[in-house]
This record gives sequence, structure tokens and C-alpha cells, in this order.
Amino acid sequence: IASKKDEKNPPSRSDANFSSRLLRRSQRPTRTKQGNVSFEPAMPLDFFKNVDPELFEWVNPNEIAPGVATCGFLNARLGALPDVNYPMVKVYVCVKFAAIQPAPKGNIAVHCGGPGS
Repeated sequence: IASKKDEKNPPSRSDANFSSRLLRRSQRPTRTKQGNVSFEPAMPLDFFKNVDPELFEWVNPNEIAPGVATCGFLNARLGALPDVNYPMVKVYVCVKFAAIQPAPKGNIAVHCGGPGS
């Protein structure tokens, strides 16, 4: 998800690499390794508080806090083929932030399913 502060080269919704460009390499935390498993620490909560509302809208941004669950809408293209102009859809997403921030072992994403998934 892109930050409001990242306006140098903002992703275009018609861009085939839209989702991969949302989080630039320079914004990503450094990977760590425990045993045979690599972890990438989660972005700090301020990153989530400053998400571009054209890409993701929090229902209540004041709920972004350690150990708290909150929800919002991801504005996403309906498809991913590069030369097709897909409509935008709003996907309802909930997040529970780890009590320890930034979360040292990264974020967990869960998809609860829906029609056709």
C-alpha cells in the first residue's frame, strides 16, 4: 500500500504492476532469519495511518493501534491482464495489529472467502 508521502512515482491504476508498485523497495523493512525461516518485519503503524485513501480507506483510522482490530476498503481492479481496462471494486478488509509494534515477524493476511473463491 502506498503512503501519501510517496508521490515521486505514484502507481497508476492502469499499470499492469499496480499492486507490486504500491510498496517500494526503499519502504520495506529488512528481512531477518530465525532458524530456517526468513521473516520480514511489518511496516510501522504510522505507515498504515498514512495510506493513500484512493488505494485504501480505513473505516476508522483512529483505531490503528497495537493489539486493535480495524477495517477498511481496498480499492482494487477487478482483473490483472495488462491491456484490459477493468472496473474498480471495493474489497472489505479487516486487520488486527500485533500488540508488539512493529511486528517483528511481519503481518498475517487472511481471506475469508466469497463467491468463486
